Amino acid sequence: MTNNNYTQNGDYYIPQFEVPENKPIGKYGLLHLRYIKEYKKSFYNNLMLSDNLNSYLSELDIEAHNSVEKLINEMAKKQGITEKLKAENQLEWVGRMNNIKHSAEEIIYKTLIYN
Repeated sequence: MTNNNYTQNGDYYIPQFEVPENKPIGKYGLLHLRYIKEYKKSFYNNLMLSDNLNSYLSELDIEAHNSVEKLINEMAKKQGITEKLKAENQLEWVGRMNNIKHSAEEIIYKTLIYN
C-alpha cells in the first residue's frame, strides 16, 4: 500500500511505502488458504490484489480456533466429561476428549474452512 508521500533525494522523488503488518496465520488459516487457492481462485486473487489476504486468513484462523474451543467445552459439558473423570480414569477422559475435538474440528471444517 502507498500513502502518496514522497521524499526528495537530489533531483528524484522517491515514494514512501507502508509495509502492511503481517499477522500470524495458524492451522485453520493455512487450510483455508490452500482451499481458496485451489477452488476459489478469483476470490483468492481479489484478496491478493487488495492486499487483504493476510488479515482475512488471520481473522478466519482466530474465529475458527475460538469456535473449536467453544464447541469442545459445550460438547464436554453435555456429555458429562468433568475433571473428576479426568482424575479417576485418565485414559477414558483422553479418548472422549479426542473424539469431541475431532467432532468439533469437522464442524468447523465444513462451516468455515472448506466453504
